[in-house]
Amino acid sequence: DASWEIDLFGSLRRQSEAVFRDADAAEAALDDVLRSVEAEVAQAYLSWRGTQQRLQGRRRNVANLQENIGLLEAMLDAGRGTELEVRRQRALGLSVAAQVPALEAEVVRQEQRLAVLTAQPVAELRAMLSPERPLPAVPELVAVGDPQAWLRRRPDVRQSEMALAAATARVGVEMAELYPKLNLLGSFGWTAASGGDLFEKAAERWRIGPSLSWSFLNVGRVRRYIEAAEARAAQALASHEQTVLRALEETDNALAGYRAAQESAVLLQQADDEAGQSLQLARARREAGAGNEIDVLDAERTWLDLQDQALAAQVQRATALVALYKALAGDFVEAAPAQ
Repeated sequence: DASWEIDLFGSLRRQSEAVFRDADAAEAALDDVLRSVEAEVAQAYLSWRGTQQRLQGRRRNVANLQENIGLLEAMLDAGRGTELEVRRQRALGLSVAAQVPALEAEVVRQEQRLAVLTAQPVAELRAMLSPERPLPAVPELVAVGDPQAWLRRRPDVRQSEMALAAATARVGVEMAELYPKLNLLGSFGWTAASGGDLFEKAAERWRIGPSLSWSFLNVGRVRRYIEAAEARAAQALASHEQTVLRALEETDNALAGYRAAQESAVLLQQADDEAGQSLQLARARREAGAGNEIDVLDAERTWLDLQDQALAAQVQRATALVALYKALAGDFVEAAPAQ
C-alpha cells in the first residue's frame, strides 16, 4: 500500500521550508561558535606574545640597570660620585626587577590559556610554536563601509534570521490545517482461485483512489495552534531584532575601541622615542659635566615606564583589531601570518 498527499494548500511546502531553515540556523550557530573560538585564540596568542616581549624588555632593563649600578659604584670608589646616586639607582633596579616574576607568571598563565583554547597539552603547544617571537605586525585597517552592510556576514544574525523564517513557515503549516487534505491511496496485490495461479499476470490487482480528510470539527483547536505558532513567530522576530541591535552595538564599539587603541599606540610609541632621546641627552650632559645623575635617573625611569606602556598599547591595538574582525565577521584567521 502507498499514500501520496497532494499539497493543495502548501502544508508540505511550508513544512519542508521550516526544516531547511532549522538546518540553516543550526549551521549558523556552529559558525558563530567557531568565530568566537577563533577570536579568543587570536587574542590569547597576541596577549601571550605581547607579554613575552614585555618580559624580555624588563629583563634587558634589569641588566642595563645593574650595569649602571656597577658604574656608579666604581665612580663612588674613585671619589667621583655620591652614595645617594648609588642607592637611588639600586632602588630603581630593584623596582624594575620586582616586575619580572609577575610577568613570568603571566606568560605561563597565557600559555596555559592558549593550550586550553587549542585543545592540546602545553608541551605540544610549545613544540609547535617558537619559544619567543615578536608581536605580529598589525595590518592597516581598510575602510569597512557601513556597519549595517556587514550584518548579514555575522553568523548570529543569520541564525536568528533563519529561526524567524522557520517560525514563520510553521505558521503556514498550522494554517493549512484549516483546509481539507487530499491523498491518493494506492495498493497492489494478487488474487487467484488456486495457489498455482497466485503470481500469474492475470492475478495482479491494482487499486488507486482519492481520500479527502478535513478537521472542520476541530477548527477551535486548529486556531489555538495557529495562535501559538504566531506567538512563537513574534517571539522569533523580537529575538532577531535584538540580535541585530546587539550586533550593531558590538560593531560600533569595536570600531571605536580599535580607533582609540590605534591612536594610543601611535602616541605612546612617539612618547617612548622621545623619552629614549631624552635619556641619551641626559647621559651626554652628565658626561660633559653639565648635568647630574639625578637627571639621568629621572629620564631613565620615564623611559622605562613609557617603553612598557608602548608595548602594552601595541598588544591592545592588536587585540582590538581581532575584536573588530570578529564583530564584522571578517576572516582574521587566514589574514594572520603564521607565527
